[in-house]
Amino acid sequence: MIYSYELEKQLLAALIKKPENYFEISAFINEKDFYSEDNSLNKTIFTIVRQALEAHEEIDDVIIAQRVQNLGISFDDVVNVAEYVKSLGMRKVADGSLIKTAKELKKYTIRREIFESSQNIAKKMKTLPAESSYSEIISVADKEYNSRINQYEVGNDTPENIYDEM
Repeated sequence: MIYSYELEKQLLAALIKKPENYFEISAFINEKDFYSEDNSLNKTIFTIVRQALEAHEEIDDVIIAQRVQNLGISFDDVVNVAEYVKSLGMRKVADGSLIKTAKELKKYTIRREIFESSQNIAKKMKTLPAESSYSEIISVADKEYNSRINQYEVGNDTPENIYDEM
């Protein structure tokens, strides 16, 4: 599937080490950006960190690990949640890398959304009646695609001088 555990871990590490920067990415990063078919540990950690930050609580790796363990969720590939969270806090995080990491992670989410939309379109195309018109076929595909993809803003990733044309 389309995901990057390394980007997920790096984003979590940046949030644990520099929680004051969370609100720079809070508008466009959410739980859906943390993907796993088998293990939802990174998604769970992000949810706990986000809730703590939005409640203006201090971030501490021991408290995060304890909250994860209190949920009673078992994570097969991670033996010790406390050690995993502690290792995230010890990762090297460059100043100013949070937004860049978040944008890179969001690219994976968008690719997953397009992939899943394409699969849904394929299923719908198989079930459309043979006598469907061109416009009906296109409308079904367009509706499925746009319902998932239009939520992402298409535009320039770099700052623009809005006064240039004045």
